[in-house]
Amino acid sequence: ENLLRFNPSVYYVSENFEEIVDKFLALETDKPQLLYIWGHSYEMDFESDYWVKLEGFFKLISRRDDIFYGTNIEVFKYFDLV
Repeated sequence: ENLLRFNPSVYYVSENFEEIVDKFLALETDKPQLLYIWGHSYEMDFESDYWVKLEGFFKLISRRDDIFYGTNIEVFKYFDLV
């Protein structure tokens, strides 16, 4: 009801990031699921492996027919949140 209180799935630098992504990709369901990752670009300067970690994630999920990729508003509309 309030998008300011929307709770993302995972913070991209969390220790369990890969585990959550793997669980999401292994889901077998007929209903659309949402993996909503949050973070700030300036944080990439904090640790050198943040870019490597995120690049690996993008390679893992890219070019898949079973994933809808969208901006915030596109995803919110897709899931009928706005």
